[in-house]
Amino acid sequence: MIAQRDTTSGAGDPTAVRSLPRKSAWILALLFAASVINYLDRQSLSILARTIQTELHLTDLDYARIVQAFLLPYALSYLVAGRLTDWLRPKRAMIVFIVIWSAANLCTGFVRTGIQLGLMRFVLGLSEPGNWLAAPKAIAETFTIKARPLAMSIISAGATVGAALSPPIISFLALHYGWRSAFFTTGALGVLWVAPWALVYPKFRQTAIQSHAASHGWRSELGFWKRLLALREVWLLAALRMVTDPVWYFYLFWFPKYLGDSRHLSLAELGKTAWIVYVAADVGAISAGFAVSRLIAGGRNPVRAAQIVMTALACIAPVGAAIPFAVHMSDTFILASCVAFAQQGWSMLSMAMAFSFFSPEVVGTAWGIASAGSGLGGFLSTSLIGRCVTKLSYTPVFAGLAVLHPLSLVLLWSIRSSRAFTHAGAELQSIQD
Repeated sequence: MIAQRDTTSGAGDPTAVRSLPRKSAWILALLFAASVINYLDRQSLSILARTIQTELHLTDLDYARIVQAFLLPYALSYLVAGRLTDWLRPKRAMIVFIVIWSAANLCTGFVRTGIQLGLMRFVLGLSEPGNWLAAPKAIAETFTIKARPLAMSIISAGATVGAALSPPIISFLALHYGWRSAFFTTGALGVLWVAPWALVYPKFRQTAIQSHAASHGWRSELGFWKRLLALREVWLLAALRMVTDPVWYFYLFWFPKYLGDSRHLSLAELGKTAWIVYVAADVGAISAGFAVSRLIAGGRNPVRAAQIVMTALACIAPVGAAIPFAVHMSDTFILASCVAFAQQGWSMLSMAMAFSFFSPEVVGTAWGIASAGSGLGGFLSTSLIGRCVTKLSYTPVFAGLAVLHPLSLVLLWSIRSSRAFTHAGAELQSIQD
């Protein structure tokens, strides 16, 4: 069956399986590090937004367009990168993606115009999704079903650790060595990551689905896409991410700007305080994974367990509407931390839910389609946020974001639990046979 196979390695290679116990911790550590680097690269622009806007003479609408230059290819890339990851496998896919995005970030240090900056962010957006498709596939290949939610929560925590480290690291580099040094430094980290990954990650034999695709050509590939796109669960996951992920994109790309523009924090003050919000997101991702793992261990269906925890998180997220009315900065950070905690726990569990429907052979492609919804939601919301901030203020933005998680509960509970396993497996079984 394509869905729900409880094996240590999704590839089904006995030789590889025997070598995994002593390597799995290293694999997880490197995937965690890649996620940290991914978010250091992504966050550099938002931390330095005001500084770069001043030097390159960019308005808030110009900044919104540059963020969109990242998000549009980010959304579209998921549709292709997922399938590319299934073909290349995690070892080679991670190397390709991280080298490209690191080069783009490093070259950002040389830009002189807004157009050049937008081009570098375009390449960054084109390549960064690979991390969030290859990493889940690597987890699916090297961890058992029961261990995957916690492993994925650790990978998700890498993102928020990177987001938390960004304010102090980026601001320190910019204040002492100039803003361009921040891009040179973070870009170089990805290149250094490649060597240990190439040494640690094991080789797997070709899977049945890869052999089938290679021998039957484009007709088999077309049949694969038709069957996968016919699955209701793929579209529900995509819609779920499209509705809720704009919250996270706001806290990544706009919240540091809000602190500078509306709360008048300097770059040095941002470096000292903004990390608090992203640490809370880190705690949310790990806590959500732990809570679901405990529910599964207690006999809950994996999908139902995720739905229960995500519903609780959706009740926390709306507190962000009160942020513009907070008098003290401590209150602002407490409220923003609650939102980040809920959002990243929610996001991680939506990723873990994909494991409940799809085997390692196809999870990259399926999750890529779902994640395209995330990028599309971010792209559309960024345009609205830019116009709202320019013509009105941040207050209606916070209010609008506060209703997204409660609204998405309808989508969340439309996803079936035990029936989905049979449905997904029956639809995709013929691809592997």
